[in-house]
Amino acid sequence: DAYVTDLVLGDGLVIGSLYATNVSGGILDVSRNFAICKGGNGIGGGYLSLSDGIDVKIGDLTNRASFAIGINGGQQQTASLLMGAGRFEAYVTNFWVGKDNSNGRERHFLFDAANVSTGILDVSDSFAIGDSRNTPAGAAAITLGDNFTTTIGSPSQRASMKVGTYLSYAVTMTAGGTFNAYLTNLVVGFTNSATATLDLAGVTNGILDVNGSILIGDGGMGIGELHLPAINALAETLHVGSPYTGSKGTLIMTGTVFTVTNSVIVDGPSVANKGRISLTVDGTPAGLDLGFAATLT
Repeated sequence: DAYVTDLVLGDGLVIGSLYATNVSGGILDVSRNFAICKGGNGIGGGYLSLSDGIDVKIGDLTNRASFAIGINGGQQQTASLLMGAGRFEAYVTNFWVGKDNSNGRERHFLFDAANVSTGILDVSDSFAIGDSRNTPAGAAAITLGDNFTTTIGSPSQRASMKVGTYLSYAVTMTAGGTFNAYLTNLVVGFTNSATATLDLAGVTNGILDVNGSILIGDGGMGIGELHLPAINALAETLHVGSPYTGSKGTLIMTGTVFTVTNSVIVDGPSVANKGRISLTVDGTPAGLDLGFAATLT
């Protein structure tokens, strides 16, 4: 068992690793800062791999912590958190995987929690994966399994969410279970060959509530896909694709009721590369629900 205020694996030029794969049980409890591969201008990294019997607790509702895998780096970096079948519980202000890495080489960041027995992820302010500038290549991925309850923001304190922005990354986030997001904006695939997928198709419960814009495959050479299940989604503006060369946006809905109060824009640099909205209906009302003042272009 470990009860610590801060856990940092890999800081600057140091590669930090913690492998607890042969442990039968225990808990890792971090009250303030959780970071794997933090900062530095050289080749660095950090690795945390946990066996099935280990639970992880980061922060709590009254004293939120911070969570980061691969932030503020400058060169080639690799970082990962691999959960077993234990319990994962995190109450954090910011949840960042691959953020603010600039002027570097190839990077790979991974958070795999597909097999946890119970998962709780509660983010109050900022959720970002693959949100970096000037990174020539790499990948970032998050997998939250079917036993997760994910909450990002709240009706009274909305958060921001970015999936694949400003970089040449392949970025994927997959979530199952319950997913509730109350956001100021949502960006999936924005600028500079960012190829991003936010896959919520496995979600069985929840809501996507954005009081600003949802941008999918926007900016120069941004490619984005958003997959939504049979939940309610709301946005003021929905923009799928952009007129810039190399950009493409795709929205795939299965039984989703998507309410837009302002405008829906489906755009693209050419007819062949136009943004796309796909809808599958299975015996229930679904599709785009345009408000009284909404426009579709």
